[in-house]
Amino acid sequence: MDGRPHLPAAIRQWYGDSRGRYEGDVLVIDVANFSSKTDVLGAREKLHLVERWTRTGPDTLLYVVTV
Repeated sequence: MDGRPHLPAAIRQWYGDSRGRYEGDVLVIDVANFSSKTDVLGAREKLHLVERWTRTGPDTLLYVVTV
C-alpha cells in the first residue's frame, strides 16, 4: 500500500507478491510472482491477478478478480 513495486521476478512466492492501492473508493490489489507450485488454470508462475474490492453497503462488498 506504500507504492513499492513488485519484488523481482526471480523471487517467487506461493501466494504471489501483492501490491495494493486505492482507485477512488475501490481497493485494487495486484498480485504477481507466483511460485511454479501454484496452479490456477495452468498459469503457474505466469499467473497475474488484479482484485478489486468495492464496498457496496454497510455489510457487503463487491469482489471482482481478473486472472
